[in-house]
Amino acid sequence: MPQKPTKTKSPPDFFRKLFDIFGNNISLHEVSIGTIGSYAVRYDRAVFKGLVGMLEKKFKVREKPKKITLSDYEARMFADAFKKHPKQGELFARNTLVSMVSTLDTLFSKLFEYYYTEHPSKLSIENKQITFSELKSIKKIEEAQKFLISREVEILLLKNGFKERLKILKEDLGISIPEDSQHIKDIKKLVKIRNLIVHNEGRADEEFVSLYGDGKIKKGELIKVGQKYLADALNLVYFVGSYILQIAQIKLSSGQIKTEDFILNDATHLLLKKEQYTFLRPMYEVAIGGGLDDLNQKMIVINYCIGLKRQGKTAEHIGKVLEVEDWSSAPDYVEMALEALRGNEDNFYVILNKLIKNKTISKDELSEWEIFCFYKKKPKFKIIQKKLLG
Repeated sequence: MPQKPTKTKSPPDFFRKLFDIFGNNISLHEVSIGTIGSYAVRYDRAVFKGLVGMLEKKFKVREKPKKITLSDYEARMFADAFKKHPKQGELFARNTLVSMVSTLDTLFSKLFEYYYTEHPSKLSIENKQITFSELKSIKKIEEAQKFLISREVEILLLKNGFKERLKILKEDLGISIPEDSQHIKDIKKLVKIRNLIVHNEGRADEEFVSLYGDGKIKKGELIKVGQKYLADALNLVYFVGSYILQIAQIKLSSGQIKTEDFILNDATHLLLKKEQYTFLRPMYEVAIGGGLDDLNQKMIVINYCIGLKRQGKTAEHIGKVLEVEDWSSAPDYVEMALEALRGNEDNFYVILNKLIKNKTISKDELSEWEIFCFYKKKPKFKIIQKKLLG
């Protein structure tokens, strides 16, 4: 369940704006993978279908030859096909992987720029100097500061890769990300594949074979990037970016963060809809760790419990998770979610009908909220939904 929107005209804070831009880029990649990527795979199948059929006929002879021989015409067909039609699916996958990792690079870049603008004293000592030739093109102090910050961020994004960024997050911004978590290990592998695509034609080097080979790939072999890996990698990038941004918002914001600016509610709800349950636990831990307002914290706990229920966890297990919160003053729509999680179907319908009668739940919310996934196939819920939708 996402947080119900509040009526406000105040502009979003820096972190929320950056999250919205980041989320839009993720959505564009998702659409691209689902449409262009799928088309590229179908295109490859169509182009090579005839060639594959030709090989299959040669393999079907009774006495299989030790070596397949092709006529001059057949050889030209294969050569022309591979020359004119490199596998579009593979090209698309590699280019998309590079682009999605760059989306994460941009997020780091903007976050570091924001931090060093607010705390210029944190710039590294070696990067606080400006040469005379550089100084000639700078007219104001503000321009000098902006120049130094841009140079610092550029160095951070190139120096030692992702590991260096985690180090800066910890040492300067006070954001500690557990490097031994599986998600961080997975993102490091993704960044490594991106670097090999850019600098080594997508072929494995000794480091990749040692860290990620599992005996299935040798140095110099092409690293395969399929549609499923692309989709999983995109969810990983979205999680890591959202997770870091939320912690940064809590750590670096001055004063109370507005309810509508919180990030994790939208992120947890989207990942829940995609059934990406492995990402929910870290987000839940951020919520109960403090820094979120009471209602947002409750909503993230609910989303986490929806994920647990979907995975078959018992009502007793879910009940223990819910005990971390005081639900006594929760609004009706939160109470409705609690009854669904606890399996109290009669109470769930009583509150749902009350919300519909008071017009405090919309048609879109009835269709989109994940708490309703436990009832959507039931006749009683279908009647209510049909009535509300007219």
